Amino acid sequence: REQKNLKELQSQIAKIQSRALEVPVMQELEKPRETHVLLRGDFKQKGERVFPGVPQVLPNPHLKRSMNRLDFAKWLVDKNNPLTARVAVNYLWQHFFGIGIVSTPSDFGVQGEPPSSLELLDWLAQDFIDNGWSIKNLHRQIMLSQTYQRSSYHPQYNLVVQTDPQNQLLSHFQPRRLRAEELRDSMLAVSGELNREIGGLPV
Repeated sequence: REQKNLKELQSQIAKIQSRALEVPVMQELEKPRETHVLLRGDFKQKGERVFPGVPQVLPNPHLKRSMNRLDFAKWLVDKNNPLTARVAVNYLWQHFFGIGIVSTPSDFGVQGEPPSSLELLDWLAQDFIDNGWSIKNLHRQIMLSQTYQRSSYHPQYNLVVQTDPQNQLLSHFQPRRLRAEELRDSMLAVSGELNREIGGLPV
């Protein structure tokens, strides 16, 4: 009898182990490998040795040792780093209005377009940080604003289109095409078929 129970338990253990997932974990090397500038992209021609760090134009974490991945992750969301929050806010703004405060979202450098409203970008980024990087709160800030709730009708529409064709000054709400998922959800919502329950099995 005990032998039979042992076999049943071993069978259950085998089933559990077969369902277990192996998750790869990154670990820092005890002795970091040297990294060099590769001359003309040739890995055989090593140039000057380089070390982990961040661009000099941005606030430096001032570490007494070489930066690792965890340091870099902390630096990305540091309050003194102005870039991450601005990029995140700009992407969400573009989602709602069709064009970002910076119209080149993939290029926040000197070759990208300057923001249409630097003060607005700064305020939204700081508010985003102060509220714990809450995307839900940022959605609420944008959607409850007078800018978002403006009508797409403008009494001097033709003049506005001539002076501000991209509507970057947001004198009216610019109509835009919905993405496939947004169109699907809009149709389901209008027809009363949208399941608003959060969580549970996928449909």
